[in-house]
Amino acid sequence: MSVNGRPKKQRPLRGKGGLVGVAVLVIIGIWLFLDLRNPVREPGENPHLADLVGLKPEQVTGLEVKDGGKTLFAVTKAREEWRVEQPFQGRADKGKIENLLKGLLDAAINGELPTSEQDPARYGLDKPQVELLLRVGSRQKVIRTGKPGPMGTDLYAQITGYRRFVVIAQSQVNEFKNQKPEDLRDKQILAVDRDSARRIALRTQAGETVLEKKGQDEWELTSPFRAKAGKYEATGLIENLTPLRAQRFVADNPPSLTQYGLDQPALTVTVTDKNGTHTLLFGRQAPAPQGKKTNGAPERGYYCVRSGDATVFLVDGLDYDGLNKDTSQLRDRTLLTFEESRAERMTITNSSGEIELQKRGDEWWLVRPENVKANRDRVVGILSSLRGDASRHVEENPADLNRYGLASPAIRVSVWTSGGQTQQLSLGAKVPGKDLAYYAQTSEAKAVFQVQEFVKRDLDVKPEELKAEELKKTAAPPAGPANPSAKSPGKPAQPPSARR
Repeated sequence: MSVNGRPKKQRPLRGKGGLVGVAVLVIIGIWLFLDLRNPVREPGENPHLADLVGLKPEQVTGLEVKDGGKTLFAVTKAREEWRVEQPFQGRADKGKIENLLKGLLDAAINGELPTSEQDPARYGLDKPQVELLLRVGSRQKVIRTGKPGPMGTDLYAQITGYRRFVVIAQSQVNEFKNQKPEDLRDKQILAVDRDSARRIALRTQAGETVLEKKGQDEWELTSPFRAKAGKYEATGLIENLTPLRAQRFVADNPPSLTQYGLDQPALTVTVTDKNGTHTLLFGRQAPAPQGKKTNGAPERGYYCVRSGDATVFLVDGLDYDGLNKDTSQLRDRTLLTFEESRAERMTITNSSGEIELQKRGDEWWLVRPENVKANRDRVVGILSSLRGDASRHVEENPADLNRYGLASPAIRVSVWTSGGQTQQLSLGAKVPGKDLAYYAQTSEAKAVFQVQEFVKRDLDVKPEELKAEELKKTAAPPAGPANPSAKSPGKPAQPPSARR
């Protein structure tokens, strides 16, 4: 009540000017945010189709293409993967679908008709020819096309929810109309991430071989036994899987997999990476197509199917061979692992008896059966053979060495390194039926390998062959260990000068 008795006028906004100002700023900010999200166009530039449809290419999760009311093809997207739903069901080529959508929605329209032009029949839109149905979840936008436009290379079109008819390039529509559904298939067989692949399992009717990654470039065989896997052999499996593509597609949802040998697969490949587990099943070899040859030989292909999928396709025979590996091919076949620069002493027991070599400074000396300077190239050749690869893995942890001639080996070589470590290689009997292969065993692996003839030839060396030709009669310097502080197993042979 005022002093003069009249009621005081109420002012509801008094003292609230700051709040009103904040609210206005928020509204302006929201408007600017929404406006800036729209693409900037130059004056006179036609809008892109995405602006009128209200969808960006990456937002689309479904696409159906109709011609005269008949569905040509339909694809859907789930968890970043596209699938063909019509006229068949199968995985779709993600890149191809995304390129189609990008080419459509990112292109500018050729023009718009005035809002007064609302007669669909005049522009052939009452009975549209090609219809493009774009979906985002349950929401759908339709682009209907009618008669050719004024240029003859464009079409009149109607977009769901847009008040004007527009003109778009006919080539944009033809990309969808002329698209063969078969070409939409994803021909990449497995999307394996090579860097994160950590486990590979190969199952045949003879058993299962499992490899697991243990380091940056190190793989280990964990089944049927534990052993180091060959670095290049293991990574080679991943390299063979990554670019693997279907030669052709054979059948969708066949009533039975028996006719393709896929009910009892000849080979099952399973790879685990950061995205999960990927499995391929290989069946029998497909009949060779008439007249088709590769390098003069008939083409080979094998039936294949992805686990959880029902589409049978054909894989090239060479790709199949690159995956169909057994333990003998995947196990590390390195014989001895010493570093050549660290080798200090070597003994060889062969058909010529006992031979011993020692390194003195940068030179090798033959100290048994006589004391002369050694042929450096010949010694390095022997060390290289010892550090090479076996041609084949035969058996892991063998129970009977007699069958390989390794209980009493014909040749035994021991190498001592500067760290005092010793590694040994033994050569046994000749491999039956193979004139140029011998059984071998190493102290490193306790496995039996096959080695080629040149290894046996290098190790079955005669003392005379180890002498440096120009120094056969040169007196040797005083004998002694190459590294006095290093422990050398066994007592080395004394040179003649020391035995006097």
